[in-house]
Amino acid sequence: MEKVDAAYLEEIVKSGTHNTTDGHGGEKKRGKNDVKIEEMNTTIEEIIEQAQYLGKQRSKRPNTDDEQRRSDCAVILKFLKFLLELWGRRLNDRNELDKRSTQGRLMTAIYTQTQEYLKPLFKQLTKQTIADDILKHLIIIIKYLLERDYVHANDAYLQMAIGNAPWPIGVTMVGIHARTGREKIFAQNIAHVLNDETQRKYIQALKRLMTQCQKMFQTDPSRCVEYTKD
Repeated sequence: MEKVDAAYLEEIVKSGTHNTTDGHGGEKKRGKNDVKIEEMNTTIEEIIEQAQYLGKQRSKRPNTDDEQRRSDCAVILKFLKFLLELWGRRLNDRNELDKRSTQGRLMTAIYTQTQEYLKPLFKQLTKQTIADDILKHLIIIIKYLLERDYVHANDAYLQMAIGNAPWPIGVTMVGIHARTGREKIFAQNIAHVLNDETQRKYIQALKRLMTQCQKMFQTDPSRCVEYTKD
């Protein structure tokens, strides 16, 4: 089980009844042990339809790069928020005994932490300020997730998270002589997401969403990562 900041768990334990949006600008009550959900009012079929041009140029007209970037960011944002909503609904559908158990509170805390970790990513996608290299990897990951090809989605995730380091981390000598400039090579090939705390957190949160996606949209075990029947 993942380690969760103690502050998050304590906050969940002390939390009371809250309000959450109903998707129409109004509010509705949620239970004391429920998680907060943002309703997207969409379907997986609608998202798949919108994602058919993900990462692809829609036309050969000039000055379409900004339009393409805006479209890609919108689709990725919508899908990730959709996964977060479905995960939250699964948690809220638990019986009250499960929600109040130690394990249940921990799962609630992980969800709440994931929401917080994803906020910077969602903000960057909304404003289209996300780094080009991160966006490129996200496009590949989302495409594979929508195809329910979780093995390749995980490969793309690892590519984004750790890059193509020429040697395993910790190896400083290759053969008889040390490679000159090896530190620079490591710095260039290990993705900067590991060197930025905010990015590290939302990359971690993204992996949690990928795990939930595999549980909610099941496929052949050969296309799954660490397959377990849910």
